[in-house]
Amino acid sequence: MNGNEVVSREKMHIEATLRGEREEAQKILREAEIEISRLQKELHDFRRDNSAMLRNTDERSDELRRLRVAECSQKSTINSLNGTIQQLNHVLSGKEMEIATLRRQVDMLRQYNGDENQSLIKQIELLLVKNQDLHERSLTQKVSLHFKMDILQILSLKILKEEYNL
Repeated sequence: MNGNEVVSREKMHIEATLRGEREEAQKILREAEIEISRLQKELHDFRRDNSAMLRNTDERSDELRRLRVAECSQKSTINSLNGTIQQLNHVLSGKEMEIATLRRQVDMLRQYNGDENQSLIKQIELLLVKNQDLHERSLTQKVSLHFKMDILQILSLKILKEEYNL
């Protein structure tokens, strides 16, 4: 092997090594660029999430203020309603006394109605007896009337028969 071949081999070996190192460096650079891109996207996402959280915090603060105002309003409403409840309880007590009075009146009316009903039942029974009597008389008169009409028809037929026979 001559000197040129050795140099040429060393040169090729160095070039191969440099190419390998260069490819390795380019690979590392691409991976670093990919990592930088991923980290930039992640940073962008974090900033977006942070902005959303800040807006959410502001919204929650506004909501908390509104809720505190609403709470004060509700406390006022509760106090007003408690006053109304007390007034209604007073009215209710009066109505309960009226109900007790009306119940006593109803009991008295029931007693009166019971007595009145007994009297009406007796009157109805008397009317039923009279009605039955009138009905029986009516039937008797009807039978008598039918009997008389039958006799009258028989007599009419006899008269007609005698007139035709003459």
